[in-house]
Amino acid sequence: MLGQKSHFRFTQNAFVDSGLTVLMLHAGVHEPDELTEAHITSFINWAVPIYLTSSMAGFLTFVIFPNASFANPAQINKEEYRPKREKILRDVFNLWRWTPDDPFPETEERASPIEQCVFSGDQAVVRISQTLMPMIGGRDAINFFPQGRPKLPVSGWCLLALLAMPMATLNSSGKAFLPFSYDAAVRRDLLQKNWERNRHDFLNQTLDKRPNYSFPKTQLIGDLLDIINHDTVRTPITAYHFVSGGQTPNIDLYPLSMNVLRFIKKVKNSRQTETAWNNIVSSAWERNTEEGSQRRNFVYEDMFTLPQRARRFLRRYLLRYRSKGKASKTDPRFQYSFIREREVISWELIRLFLEDIMRIDRERVDAIKALADRLVGYLKENPHFYRQLYMARGESNLRRLLLNAAHHAKEKNRPSLLPYDDVIKIFFVEEDGVLQSDWYLAIDLLLIAMIEQMSSDWVQEYGGDIEEAIEKTPIKEDE
Repeated sequence: MLGQKSHFRFTQNAFVDSGLTVLMLHAGVHEPDELTEAHITSFINWAVPIYLTSSMAGFLTFVIFPNASFANPAQINKEEYRPKREKILRDVFNLWRWTPDDPFPETEERASPIEQCVFSGDQAVVRISQTLMPMIGGRDAINFFPQGRPKLPVSGWCLLALLAMPMATLNSSGKAFLPFSYDAAVRRDLLQKNWERNRHDFLNQTLDKRPNYSFPKTQLIGDLLDIINHDTVRTPITAYHFVSGGQTPNIDLYPLSMNVLRFIKKVKNSRQTETAWNNIVSSAWERNTEEGSQRRNFVYEDMFTLPQRARRFLRRYLLRYRSKGKASKTDPRFQYSFIREREVISWELIRLFLEDIMRIDRERVDAIKALADRLVGYLKENPHFYRQLYMARGESNLRRLLLNAAHHAKEKNRPSLLPYDDVIKIFFVEEDGVLQSDWYLAIDLLLIAMIEQMSSDWVQEYGGDIEEAIEKTPIKEDE
């Protein structure tokens, strides 16, 4: 009824719920059932002129709603077609309040009275194809439709949400980029960022195409760091990067698991790691880009490779191992150095990463740190040991070096440098009830924990030799 609260509700579908969030942002409400007819009318009146512009219509027909009647590529730049296109668009927007006594849009197929909406379970009003729903089949295709016939039955209000959804997306290299969380509060905060960007962009009346956000993953992590706090983010986040039209429709999914989000949240809210993390981020921005152009942040982009490529991330950003191969002027990672960038290294940050992302238990982390503390004393008497330890990448060589150091300490009647129990904790992991050696990760961590404690004078005297060893020793990214 007019003026009454609607029955809008979240459905757990990314496209529908994102569109509902757009409607709520426009209305300034925080729950879907607070949306009224006045709110929806206001949104439609605001959105229709934008959707009819050549910039938005082109984006919609080529990326989100392929061949939608209101965004016909042959008509979007011809003023004489505007009244027809506007009528088609308003008709589908207003199906959310359609009743059986109302005329039905000529461009659409009415659902039968017994059909239920595939998203909400409510009575369906219209059957839609890819022209109104991204990433499904066309008007006549049967493949992938559960009823063995083309198109999906959808309620009017779910169609309204689908039509609102594009205002939550960014245009990224010819695709739409949409971050999604099942946590309604986080979803609202994230989509508000895109909503505000799009509103700002469309205030520019001379806009002939939607701005291209070249590195949306960088944008998303930046947004996430803006909104995240101790209480937010209780479900994973997935970014959808998709194109529904053209010859090759496709979608890429970029997930951020709870382990990753938990790590981000701890880093953001920890004073112990704040400086180190800020240094890591600031040193990961792409260099020498054109003035005014967007830049990627390599550490932000690689957050989406976690936890699968956790060792690579750890070595590259937290342990400051430089990238191998042909150097790039725009990629700062070829200049990383754990010798020259000791201020960037934080054992507390490394510990958080090991525990939250790599799921390494604290007992092993503490044992590695304790061994590093003991080796620092040995290193002061045998300064070339560090270079030897770095260059000895074979497991047998590493074992021999450490045993020699332990024997040396024993000869001088010092406490045991390498107790047997610590050897098991540090250099072995249990997988399916079987101990497996894990020397390379342990050595990497030992090297960093040791160098973190050495004086600037020691580094100045011996750092050159270590840098030379780094240049001479080829190490695989994921070793």
